[in-house]
Amino acid sequence: MKTKPDKNIQNLIDKLDASEKSPDDKVSLLSNSAAGPMTPTKPATNKTQHRQEIKHEEQQGLVSTNQQNVVPDGDIKASRVCKPGVMKTYFEGKPNCLVIGDSIALGYSYSAAAALNGSCQVQLAPSSKAGAAMDSSYGRQCLDYFLSTISLRPTQYDVILFNFGLHDIDYLDKYPEEASNITDYVNNLEDIKRRLLDTGATVGFVLSTPVTYDKRKDDMIRRYNHAAKKVMETGEDKIMTINLHKIVTRECGPVPFENCYMMKKPHDVHYGVTGSIMLGKRVASAISYLLKKRKFKRSWTALTPSSVELASNKTLCVVPGTACPVNSVCMNNMVSRSGHGCCQLSGGVDCGDSWHCCPAGSFCHPKCSDTKCSCMSGNAYQTMMSNGGYSPQAQTMLPGSADTAYPYGYAKRKL
Repeated sequence: MKTKPDKNIQNLIDKLDASEKSPDDKVSLLSNSAAGPMTPTKPATNKTQHRQEIKHEEQQGLVSTNQQNVVPDGDIKASRVCKPGVMKTYFEGKPNCLVIGDSIALGYSYSAAAALNGSCQVQLAPSSKAGAAMDSSYGRQCLDYFLSTISLRPTQYDVILFNFGLHDIDYLDKYPEEASNITDYVNNLEDIKRRLLDTGATVGFVLSTPVTYDKRKDDMIRRYNHAAKKVMETGEDKIMTINLHKIVTRECGPVPFENCYMMKKPHDVHYGVTGSIMLGKRVASAISYLLKKRKFKRSWTALTPSSVELASNKTLCVVPGTACPVNSVCMNNMVSRSGHGCCQLSGGVDCGDSWHCCPAGSFCHPKCSDTKCSCMSGNAYQTMMSNGGYSPQAQTMLPGSADTAYPYGYAKRKL
């Protein structure tokens, strides 16, 4: 275990920034279409070779290959509720920057904004108190919401940094519906990368930080980081990667370690004030680099059709200033900073756990929680009732209604 050094934080950051200029530690400053071509440190790997390598890694058991059964008792899989995007639109005359990521990104996005000292408006999407963007499948499902405001007003960004990884390996072994095998992870990242580039923003990817106390899980995250890096370096539109994993292990030592001055507490993956400042400083440096590489201050493309459709076909929710698409359902959401979320199922049923909804006409299983959820058909519900089972509360959620109760409680999440 390392103790906090006598050096001040700024000296530590300067040392890290300087060390990353060496060939071995340098992050891949590979440009996208807005940044202009640069020479990669290694030749880009084509998709066929990339997928062959992934298959080999799966066979060796180095990556997660199968999702667990995420349906506990019901016969229908529940849908996850999309949390909304940012709270603010962009300010004229100031670059607009977005960070998409989990609760670790929440910490370093605030620190990055402070380090940039007002030179760019930095916001985290989605606007969330827990979990944030979670896993890549959820990010792919809800990306259009993340790129809009809480009122579904389309906004545009000069720079977008994104990250998925820790939730994809289900590092806590507690949220199986978030787990993605590495092939699905790659497919999700390829789609998200393409859609972010279509916005006209300059895009970068942040490699996931370590699972500090579990070498097996950290080996998985390193494999997922490696796969993500190849996705970002493959194709005509290459984008840079920011290696936060290396910053942490350089300061705290190799995994596993129980504690380090960067960490919030022992046996945790989250970062305290010092750690968040250090990571935020590196993220701010990446944002500054990408802003300088833009050919124009406002080189956006036209608004994407999906964002225009969301803005033009929406219904106002009960929470003031919030909205959901007209073919979806507004739902109370205790983990959203706006207090609402959107169920993408037309006439969907609120499961009352702030995470899930079920198709119209079905029932949420009474054991639904943030860890897993399933839905019950009418026949399954009748069978449960005839056997004297627990009767779930009648689900009659209407668009814009605020009457949905939370009978099953809210399980507070760590990430």
